[in-house]
Amino acid sequence: MTFRERRTVASFISTLLIFGIFYFFLLRRYHGESMQLAEELRFWAVATLIFIGIMVILKIISYIIFTILHAIATREYEEIDTDELEKLIELKATRNAYMVFLAGFILSLVTLIIGMPVMVMFSSLIGAFTLAAMSADISQLYYYRKGI
Repeated sequence: MTFRERRTVASFISTLLIFGIFYFFLLRRYHGESMQLAEELRFWAVATLIFIGIMVILKIISYIIFTILHAIATREYEEIDTDELEKLIELKATRNAYMVFLAGFILSLVTLIIGMPVMVMFSSLIGAFTLAAMSADISQLYYYRKGI
């Protein structure tokens, strides 16, 4: 497995861990309170923004930790330069992630249209963020293996 493939697997695992831990704490906090609709909307809006911020920061930290551990384990330093193939793989993976997020966003709006609670809408929106990140990682791994 190449460095970029290992980095992609580490990114996928970190996405799963971040989502699992955050959502566990979020649901524990949510079920402990009874709220009016305005309070519930505010709670979920704040939680979604916090989730996005936490996800970005922890993904950056996980990339740094992975690079350090990889350099220690292999005694090799990977160049950060990207070639045209790497850029193409990133673009295709980003396209796939956007498609997954768009589908999840539409699904979250449909949940409101059919009368489901606000919690379901925001949960599906947070899930769409996570699935989009995971689909980008899976796509990158697939394209690295395929060698497009």
